[in-house]
Formats: sequence, structure tokens, C-alpha cells
Amino acid sequence: MRFRRSLCFAGLTLPGALFAQLPNRGRLLSTPGAAALGDATTVSLGVSSMNARAGSLFLADLAIGAGALRVLASHHERFASYGVGYGAPLAARELGPTFAATLGSEISLGYYATRFGRNDLVVGNGTSLNAHLALPLSLRLAVRDWLSATPYIAPYAEAGAAPSGYWMPIPCNMFTACEKYVFSDHYRTEAAGTALGMRLTIWRLGLDAAYGDALRFTSRQPASFAVSMRF
Repeated sequence: MRFRRSLCFAGLTLPGALFAQLPNRGRLLSTPGAAALGDATTVSLGVSSMNARAGSLFLADLAIGAGALRVLASHHERFASYGVGYGAPLAARELGPTFAATLGSEISLGYYATRFGRNDLVVGNGTSLNAHLALPLSLRLAVRDWLSATPYIAPYAEAGAAPSGYWMPIPCNMFTACEKYVFSDHYRTEAAGTALGMRLTIWRLGLDAAYGDALRFTSRQPASFAVSMRF
């Protein structure tokens, strides 16, 4: 009964996908942690691509309570990003000898900051901050003791802040630019939608792929891929 109520609650969040907006850059990736999918882990380390951007993130998951704490970090020449989150299963049910359904939850906070060189025509650094809540509903197929596949659908809601600014005229000639961009403020962002993904577990190795806005296909595709090792 508890699982049915949880399933109905997850279903009610799906219409929000119709109002999905472009994601805040603080949404660093689209793949939830293994704990939110019902895949228990003590400690895992990995690396992930970032949503619609070049670069990668280092991942670390540590089991705490019923779920796991996730920490993300990257430091590149042009940007830096950090994140922290916690995911856990809310309800689970065995559907047979090889199938199990899990409704999970994951809340995360992401930070993304661009960096520009001294000679770039940009003043300041654009920073984005994003709070993200996802409710992944997954179906785990255990092919072998060491092999399983877990497709999932993950309704989400998020809110945050993204950078804004203006173009400022500067002295110029026919060989130089006449404007530079000044980061001066932030504006509020809100979005809701649904992610689709798959997790493949091979012994201690986890492979994840997800698309962050299943019902909104845009040129800025929020897709991410991750690989992790469980210890």
C-alpha cells in the first residue's frame, strides 16, 4: 500500500514536464546517485560528463543512513563547479525473482562559475546556483548476481539563480572590439520536468546515462554520462 501511494505521488509530478524550461548551469548533471535508484553502495568514486558542456566532474558517494551523500567537483581553465546532494529510496517492491521497483528521492545543490582571462572582453565571473529535487522511479532487472540494468524516469523541480549583465561601450578602433560584457547581477530561475536514464551495473562498475528533459528537446541538451567504481 505504501508503494502504491508513493507511485501515485510520483505520477502526479509528471505533468510538470510539460512546463520544463532551459536548465540553470548549476544543474551539473542529469544522472541521479545509485542510492536513489535502490542500488546500495558503501563508497564509490567516479567521473561524469557535464550537462551540454565540455568538461568532466569527479564524483564521490558515501553511504549515510538509508541513502548516500554525493559530492561533485571540477576545476577547469574556464570554469569551476561544485555540488553536494543526498539520495535515498523512499519505497521498494519486489516484482518477481528478477525485477524490483524503487521510488527514490535526491536533493542536490550545484554551483557553476565561469572564469575569463585578463585579455577577454568580460568583467567579472558569471556564477550560477541551483537547488534540484528529483523523484526517480526505477525498475531493476537482475540478469545475474553481478549484472543488472535499471531504467528510470525521474520527475524533478528546481530553483536557483543565474548571472546577468550588460554590454558596456569601450574605446575602440577598426581593429578592436567596441564593447565588453559586464556581469552585474543575477536573476531567478525555476524549472520542472522529467529525466530519462539507465544505469548498468557490472560487478562493482556502474555505467550511467541520462537525458535531463525528456519532453523538451532543445539545442542545449542536458545529457550526461558517468562511470563509477564501488568499493
